[in-house]
Amino acid sequence: MNPITGLLTALGALTVVFVALWARAVAAARRVMGGQHTPATDARFPTPIQIVLGTVTNFFDALGIGSFATTTAAFKFLKMVPDRIIPGTLNAGHTLPTVTQAFIFIAVIPADVTTLFSMIAAAVLGAWLGAGVIARWPKRKVQIGMGAALLAAAAFFTMRNLSLFPTPEITTSQTVPANTTAVDLPGDLASRMFTPTKVTERPAGSSGDFVEVAGSGWSWSGGRITLPASGVARELAIECAPVGVRGLRLATAVAGNFLLGALMSLGIGLYAPCMILVGLLGMSEKTAFPIMMGSCAFLMPVGSLKFIKEKAYSLRPAIGLALGGIVGSYVAGTIVKSLELDTVRWLVIVVVIYTAVMMLRSAFSHESDPGPAETEI
Repeated sequence: MNPITGLLTALGALTVVFVALWARAVAAARRVMGGQHTPATDARFPTPIQIVLGTVTNFFDALGIGSFATTTAAFKFLKMVPDRIIPGTLNAGHTLPTVTQAFIFIAVIPADVTTLFSMIAAAVLGAWLGAGVIARWPKRKVQIGMGAALLAAAAFFTMRNLSLFPTPEITTSQTVPANTTAVDLPGDLASRMFTPTKVTERPAGSSGDFVEVAGSGWSWSGGRITLPASGVARELAIECAPVGVRGLRLATAVAGNFLLGALMSLGIGLYAPCMILVGLLGMSEKTAFPIMMGSCAFLMPVGSLKFIKEKAYSLRPAIGLALGGIVGSYVAGTIVKSLELDTVRWLVIVVVIYTAVMMLRSAFSHESDPGPAETEI
């Protein structure tokens, strides 16, 4: 079986287990709804605003913005979820939308199998250990941790927006004779784990524009590109991106994703810091999509089940995030695919910093959460 197919099959099985166990928890919550309920047992159908919030945040999540920081800001502004259980609500509610994104992006964006599998496994282990600890933290400790995590997220977004990291993608050109159907990528690029991402061509000696060879018209295996024959000599321009690492850089990638997986349990999204980690290790930003979405898709069911077991989440808005988020993820990943997001990222930075300040202010002023925040869970 193809390793990627095996990975997606395993993800499907894990998702079925998550849905079954969460459905059992929802059914148990419905049985006690006649009496006094807590946020974790409020199994009413989500409100329209909760569903819309899931749709919007996960739409931008699938485009690389991330959903945790923006959802936290909305929760805080709308007083929708008590501070102490925001991390659990984020993880449980965004799990199924993230799985949707993983199925879309892992299948279409190339990534080195060893790098991809290692970083996913590390993130899952980090989330498993982190969720068990954070689910039992008192409210004030969660507020301080989330405030600090949000400030870190704002820093990551700023670094990305300012393009502080070099882009490792390169384009190599070569002229090939007529009727040639296979060309080799330069040996130094193949050894550095560069993979072709786009092939364009024009007649040899021409000064005209390059025309893209359809993705279905060429394939890549073992350092060799196979493409349709042409009756004339042609010049090929091959865009390449590094899609994996080995040795010390792989060890660094694994350690870094372990830490990011643990921080997911605190409510700091993995997308922005993972994208920066991938860039620092010399991989393509595009490669970050299957890595970060695959990491989250595998770790979030694992971490979320711990929060659900501890009743350290708010059920009703979590269901709203899941229902709306699946739709938002699908639309962004399969229909929209890309947008110019620099302005949106700057707006997110402002909102995240404001939310972090409010979270820390609540922690250090010992403010009480309104409504159900003081309910014991």
